[in-house]
Parts: sequence; C-alpha cells; structure tokens
Amino acid sequence: MNTHFQKYFLTLLISLFAWPSIKAVNTCAENIFYSLQQISIVGHTNVNSFWLKYSGIEPLQKITDIADIPHLKAKSITINILARNFVCSNHLMKNDFLSLIHADESPYINIQLQGFQGLANLKNDSTEVMLVNITLAGVKRSMEVYCNITKDSANYFTMTGSRLVKLSDFNLVAPSKFLGLVKVKNEITINFEIKLMVQGS
Repeated sequence: MNTHFQKYFLTLLISLFAWPSIKAVNTCAENIFYSLQQISIVGHTNVNSFWLKYSGIEPLQKITDIADIPHLKAKSITINILARNFVCSNHLMKNDFLSLIHADESPYINIQLQGFQGLANLKNDSTEVMLVNITLAGVKRSMEVYCNITKDSANYFTMTGSRLVKLSDFNLVAPSKFLGLVKVKNEITINFEIKLMVQGS
C-alpha cells in the first residue's frame, strides 16, 4: 500500500467517524417561545401625568423567522394589542387616547421586535439592542430599543424595554382640554415586559 493511498484511506476513515457528530450538532436547534407579560404607555400633560396599562398575560407563542432575511436566521416577536383592552389611570383620558390613535379605524397597537438571534449567547443582566417596529394609528415607525435581559432559570428569561416616542412621529396631534388649559405633551414612553422560554429540539 503506497503512501498516497494510506493518507487518502486515513482521511476517509476520519471523515466517516466525524460525520455523525457534525450532523447531530447541526440538527440541534432552539425553539424559542415568548409571552407578553405587560405593556404600558406613560404620558404627561402640563398639569399631571397619566398611564395606560395592559397586563393580560398572553399564552406562549413560538418566535418566528423573519421572511425577508432568512440567511441571517433572525427571528421576530410580534405583539398585537387591542387598544380598548388598556386600563387607564383616568377613564376620561382613555377615551381621549382611543380617539387620538383613531382606534375605530386602527384598533390594534402593533409592536414587532426584529433581529432576535436566540438565547444561546445571552447572558444574565445583559443589554441587547433590537430593531423595533411600532405601529400606532396605522402608522409604522422603526427604531432601536435597548432591552434588558434577566435569566430567571435554566430555560426562562425576562426581557424588558422602554422607548420614548413622539406622537408627531405617527402623524398624531397631542390633544388639549378646557380651551387649551390642559394639553397633552408630544412625547410618550412605551414600556414592555416579555417572558422568553427556550426549548431544544
């Protein structure tokens, strides 16, 4: 048996023995599920502050792939909330808010977190920058949001985020009351908390 044939035969044997382990690694993927815990909107007038809160805990849903960038294997979290399901610190302010965002025409507030790569590399008490699409009153805007990640247990994480947005960015005009004596300020803060669960497949 010549030297060249020995080298080839040895290489072939190594490849055959190594192949099953490589295949096993490639087929071990993460299934990531999420559940909205709460979302709040905080605003201010020239007199006081107000808040709207949704805390109906949603069932676990699987994070989906982003269709337009499949080569990155990126995933997205999509949240749709019926605006009328928010609880408000002032029931009169809630009616004004629903009117402001044209809830009759665009009843849902949509939040989509994009570019989610998975939980394998996330660390406890870490911060991730994510691209977030917010649709309010039928107008969609994209922005970066700093999200805090806390590891609750081996397979569970909590993600919290907060973003200051301007009503005018969504073509909305801040309302006023009592002949302009009470006026809502242009900026509101959107806060959210999402529970994440990873499951190997």
